[in-house]
Amino acid sequence: MKTTALINLSVQFANQFVHHLNAHLGGGVVAGIVVAGWFLSKGDKFIGRAFRIILTLGLLSYAFEAMHTGNEMDGPVVINHDLYAMTGMEALILLTIACFLWAPKVAHTISEMVLPLHNDNRPLNDVVIRRDSDRLAKLVCNGQKSAARRLAKQMKRSGNHSVLAMDAMIARLS
Repeated sequence: MKTTALINLSVQFANQFVHHLNAHLGGGVVAGIVVAGWFLSKGDKFIGRAFRIILTLGLLSYAFEAMHTGNEMDGPVVINHDLYAMTGMEALILLTIACFLWAPKVAHTISEMVLPLHNDNRPLNDVVIRRDSDRLAKLVCNGQKSAARRLAKQMKRSGNHSVLAMDAMIARLS
């Protein structure tokens, strides 16, 4: 296949895809999905964002089309019950795939909204924390309960260690 034919085929597919999106979703819904998708996938590279958004638009468009296929009515009765049930299942599968596509991004965005509520601006000195934890473990293993209890109280007061963990250690050593 020549490169020109491949390009023509790609352009034809893109035109049909855009027409399909406008016919089934509408410009406002497409714009809303693009903006929401761009916001939710802000950590991804451009090609990843674009691919996820285009895939979502295609899934939603075909799911919307499937939801409205087979329920052409002649009065209050659905004409083709089997087709109506199958296209409903197809729509459900397509929407489930779209949910799995976005679930990690939505979860990450929600966690980013919640984490700023936990304002912990203390400087983290990982070396001191590790050294104190190792020293406490060594004291406990050697059976030096009073020294371990003093160190646990000191670590609790420092604010660099979990208060609950230090309280549990102090209670265990008492």
